[in-house]
Amino acid sequence: MECLRIGAEKFGWANRPLRPGSRREGNWLVGYGVSGASRASPYQESSARVELSLDGGEVYAKVQTGATDIGTGTYTILAQTAAEYLGIPVERITVELGDTKFPDSPGSGGSWGAASFSNGVRVACQNLLDELKRRAGKEGQDVSVETLLLDNELATFAAEGTAARSEEAQDYSIYSFGANFAEVWVDKDTGMYRIKRMLNVGAAGKILNPKTSYGQIIGGLTMGAGMVIAEQTKVEPRFGNFITRSFADYHVPVNLDMAEIDVIFLPEEDKIANAMGVKGIGELGITSVAASIANALFNATGKRFRELPVTPERVLTTEVEAGVLQSR
Repeated sequence: MECLRIGAEKFGWANRPLRPGSRREGNWLVGYGVSGASRASPYQESSARVELSLDGGEVYAKVQTGATDIGTGTYTILAQTAAEYLGIPVERITVELGDTKFPDSPGSGGSWGAASFSNGVRVACQNLLDELKRRAGKEGQDVSVETLLLDNELATFAAEGTAARSEEAQDYSIYSFGANFAEVWVDKDTGMYRIKRMLNVGAAGKILNPKTSYGQIIGGLTMGAGMVIAEQTKVEPRFGNFITRSFADYHVPVNLDMAEIDVIFLPEEDKIANAMGVKGIGELGITSVAASIANALFNATGKRFRELPVTPERVLTTEVEAGVLQSR
């Protein structure tokens, strides 16, 4: 509800055309659409190893885990996590991923990556600090890692940790939430349409890195737009061969297809989901995007579209829903 409320205010939902087909700009029909979004935020057990080294009076850290980075920013957020819990600059942290010699972690996918991987690193850092403090007799004290290494007369030290889902979390259904808003302009004669504006508002727990999270949402919005604009798989009926099997005939959105995009993250830390309050964000960016655009097309034309993609041909041939253009 909060995503819808804030999104409506930011997008100017109160100014939408109240009657389908009622707003025109020259040859264009203008419509607004909205959709709610929810996506399960799963969590998987994840392990990590953190190693400290003292070099020239400065402490460096190496993070190792079997997790992968498929372009979602895993290297970045794990370095940030280690920097936060160890109290050293992120520039002094090296992240190594994807080797079977490293502690076990799930692969990337399903919106579990950020929460699972970062909490594994968190536990490894905490175990490392706790052990160094125990050896130095400084349990419960706020001591720098540099001091702890010197007190223990160590140049290097490593520890591992595993973060499993808490017993409390097993009693809850944990989701990320969002809302999508879209403005489309439809040429009344050709059925061609342009997505003019898109807004995504998301509640996805603690945002570890706004830049990488923003990139995830932009990717999701682009894929969601592609579902509506052109993407479709066609099969040759006689032999079952795929007809649309390359980018020559399977069309995906390009820059000119995309809109003015705005992304808003609501402040949220879901500590039931996990100790860091992180939830999934990848799939949330694509969830219900197509619905918001289809709803905007209805608002512009009075025509309901329940099959994808919504091609210009479908815009022209679909009948106006009975009584819609006469209603208020």
